[in-house]
This record gives sequence, structure tokens and C-alpha cells, in this order.
Amino acid sequence: MFYIIRMKRFIDKYGEDKLRKHYDKNILKMLNGVGEKNEIMIKKHFKQDIGELDTILNLFNKIDIEKIKKKCIYKKDIKILIESTKWLYKLLFTETKKYKLLNFWIKDILKTPNILLSNLYYKKIEKDPMKLKLLDFGFPAIDDIALKNNWWYKNDNYRYENLIEYLINIYCEKNGNIYLYKQDIIDIYNYHKKKMKLEYNIFEGHLKSLIDKKIIKDFDDKYIINKYFKMELKISNYINILLEKEIFNEQLEKKDLKHKDEYEITDEQLLAINGIRNSSISILTGKGGTGKTSVVVKKLCN
Repeated sequence: MFYIIRMKRFIDKYGEDKLRKHYDKNILKMLNGVGEKNEIMIKKHFKQDIGELDTILNLFNKIDIEKIKKKCIYKKDIKILIESTKWLYKLLFTETKKYKLLNFWIKDILKTPNILLSNLYYKKIEKDPMKLKLLDFGFPAIDDIALKNNWWYKNDNYRYENLIEYLINIYCEKNGNIYLYKQDIIDIYNYHKKKMKLEYNIFEGHLKSLIDKKIIKDFDDKYIINKYFKMELKISNYINILLEKEIFNEQLEKKDLKHKDEYEITDEQLLAINGIRNSSISILTGKGGTGKTSVVVKKLCN
């Protein structure tokens, strides 16, 4: 246990990438605080795999270890957890957010009645690398990991579908839209065709597959990203509900909002409070420390 705490201190101080570089070059003692004993410990850390269950569980911060142990009723459950964690630890080795991702993963494991049922069980990830999106991985990182580990190959249909979806999403985000014109699709293809090594008719087939799966909506001369379309529709409906609500149409004064020993609010804060109360929809903006949350929102809630 003391080894883990000590090792974690060095990881927090220098970052695992920097420690690894110094380990590879055999210059760990150049780092402040690394004497002979700590050098042996760090070398051991990089040489060994993760050991027993307690050692593995201590990699996670703010996790109820007893709850995890209760989940592992049988020896096979412990074996699966150790096997899965070792697999994920190695996968995330170069990730700076490694411990955060490990925590996220273990929380997902705890939600399911059985580790094998989790979407993030490692054998499921190997069959469908896109499940790594649940760990906040973008397509380029997933693609890189999947190709390196032979979970999919460059010409896999599933890979191309996800690649095309990613390119469309990036294009729309860049232009601030939830759609793109059909001509834009041709431009995207022409820009990436050398890298993709894909004939246009096959590219079009993958696009049709995304439409059939309702990921993309075919609408007149446009393709619309369905998830954003549904989001905007939901926001639009909510705005319409807000517009139907009755507004106050009255002006409060500073004395109406002062309680006991509180400071008197500023003219700008009063203006904001009255503006929000007398409007169906408002956007509250201002620099940090101007009292948007601590004064205006708090007063409105009260």
C-alpha cells in the first residue's frame, strides 16, 4: 500500500510520460526526490504488470473498494476484474487522463449486475472499438488503437462508416451547422480520397448505410445529423413552452431584494434581475466576479 501511495506521488508530481522517458534513458536520479530506493520503486513500476486485486483497486481514487469486492462474489469474478483492469491499464498507459478514465470505467462496471454485461468489458471493446467513445475517446484515437491492435482493418466496412460519420461531424462543427449540402459530401470525399483509398460508389454505399441507420437524415439538397436535429427540435419546443408562460411585467427596487445584513446590489445586478423576470427568455452574461450566480441567479431563485 505504501508503495502505491509513494508511486502515485511521483506520478502526480512529474506525470507518467516524463517518468517513463527518464526510465527509458536510465536517468531517473536526475529528478528531484528520486534517490536509490525511489529509483528501484519506479523501475519496478514500469517493469511489472499490475498484481493482486487490492493493488489494482488502489489505482482508483474515491472508489468504494468494498462495493467492488462485494461484486466479485466468485473467484472467477476477481479474475475477470484483474484481467480487464490490466488490459485497460496497458491500453491507457500513455494517456495523461489515465486514472480519470480508469475511475470512469470501474463506475460503469459497478452499474451492471455482472462485469461481463458491461459495455466496457474489454472483450466487447475488442469486438466493437467504438465503445471507447464511452470513455470520451474521439474517432482518431479509437481508430489508432483499433488498427494497432488489429481490432479492425483499414478496409473494414464498420471502420469506414464511422470514419465518414466522423468527417461529416467535424465538417458541421467547423461550420457551426447541423447539416451539410450534398455537394459538401463530394468535397469531403475528394479531399480525403487519397488517404481513404476508397472509390466514390463504395463511399456512397457507406453514406447510405448511415442514412438507413438514421444517423444522418436525407433532406432535399442536404444531409442533417440526426442527433443534433433532435436536440434542436427539443430546444425549439422548450423555447415555445417558455414563450407561452406569463411574465411579471413589474419592476423591483433594491430595497425589495435586500435581506438583513446583505450588501446592497448594484444597478447592473438590479437591471439583470428585472430584465430576466420580465422576459420569457434571457441570456445572462458578464465578467467573472460580477455576481451573475452569487447575486442575480440566487436572488431570482429566492
